[in-house]
Amino acid sequence: YPTSIEVRVNYAMSLLGQKKYDDGLNVLNQGIKMNPSAGRLYLGRAAYYKLMGNAAAAQADEIKAAQLGN
Repeated sequence: YPTSIEVRVNYAMSLLGQKKYDDGLNVLNQGIKMNPSAGRLYLGRAAYYKLMGNAAAAQADEIKAAQLGN
């Protein structure tokens, strides 16, 4: 898995486009564990949650990203 935040987000978004939801969420979740202050990762995960129909989780991640300045 990539280590840079932007590379990780881009990789996860490419997996999203391939409908590899579990793999993409894993990439983002690992990134959040490694760098919990990276709002961009939360925004990426929110996109996944929206497409998966989990509006509450998407909103929580969007709020967290906003709190982090994204």
